[in-house]
Amino acid sequence: MVSSLKIKGGFTLLEILVAMILVSMVTVVVATALRLSIESWERGAKEGEDFQVLSAIPSLMERQLLSLVRYDPFDQAPAKKLLPFYGDSNSVSFFTSYAPQGSPWQGLMRVTYIFMEEEKALYLFEQVITTKDDLDKEPFSGKGAGLPEPISMVPGITEFGLAYFDNKKEGQKGPSVIKDQWKPDTPALPAALGVRLGVGADSGKRSKDWFFCLRSKIK
Repeated sequence: MVSSLKIKGGFTLLEILVAMILVSMVTVVVATALRLSIESWERGAKEGEDFQVLSAIPSLMERQLLSLVRYDPFDQAPAKKLLPFYGDSNSVSFFTSYAPQGSPWQGLMRVTYIFMEEEKALYLFEQVITTKDDLDKEPFSGKGAGLPEPISMVPGITEFGLAYFDNKKEGQKGPSVIKDQWKPDTPALPAALGVRLGVGADSGKRSKDWFFCLRSKIK
């Protein structure tokens, strides 16, 4: 008796092609979902960082300006020497007694903010004043060589603009005078300092304005 040979069934070429197409479609869907999730996470992280920058820098400036020092503490004359407050549209320098909690630097400090537009970075310099000689040293200002190491450098700053508000003289009408610089030999402080801070670019750009009253912050 001759036994018949059974032929096992297999996948046809069409079935294999259909299976490959289905696998490819699932892979594309999963990869797209993963990419969107990563982009969403990165966007959220960037927005969180931008929010921290937009909050931290003005908060620090406010505390420093609240502790603004106007008179030379080493001058014993009845009419004490004024300490300079000066700046331009993207840099400002003044004296303060504020030091962050836990900082070993206490007492008088010369604080300087400088915005490097080409680097999209904001630099913070702090010069400790402990003696009369420290106070008499030539202050660092401007941009370029000769600056000491900054205390902090914040990258990703796309806009940092400063404006100096000066009240009208008595009897004059109209809004306050807005200046783009305040010279160090000016005897009075600005009535207020306006700060515009921006981060990000294009559709993701965020910017805010702050105004700090100064003439009541005198020590």
